[in-house]
Amino acid sequence: MAFGFPGYIEVLLIAMGLSLASVLISKYLGDQKGVKNLKAEMKTLNTSIKKAQKAGDTKEMNRLSGNLMKLSSRQFQLNMKPMLFSMVLFFSMFGFFGAYYADLAVPSPVSIPFIGSSLGWFHWYLIIVLPGSFLFRKLLSVE
Repeated sequence: MAFGFPGYIEVLLIAMGLSLASVLISKYLGDQKGVKNLKAEMKTLNTSIKKAQKAGDTKEMNRLSGNLMKLSSRQFQLNMKPMLFSMVLFFSMFGFFGAYYADLAVPSPVSIPFIGSSLGWFHWYLIIVLPGSFLFRKLLSVE
């Protein structure tokens, strides 16, 4: 393939590298303290909403839900900058993957509905990058 390894190993290594790069971008370009504080406030609001719901106070529930929506919007804004940089990185790599690994077929131990018994580069990439990002986020303490 592109680097002399079997294709599935190359996709695995590149996907893990992209996962790490994405997490590092989030860590250093994002406001980690701000996101952490917002998550704590949102958790408190959710608890208050549940209490208001149990009490049947719809007016208070609506007020708290509005506050929660404002906090969610702020959290989205804080995550937007790192997300844009990560998207540029990932989309630039999709062309590379498509060019070099279009015919890649990774055998699957089980038949997956709608996919079959072998995975193309995109499905293999997703299987690697999702848990990889989760792992790197936990290891590097990224919110």
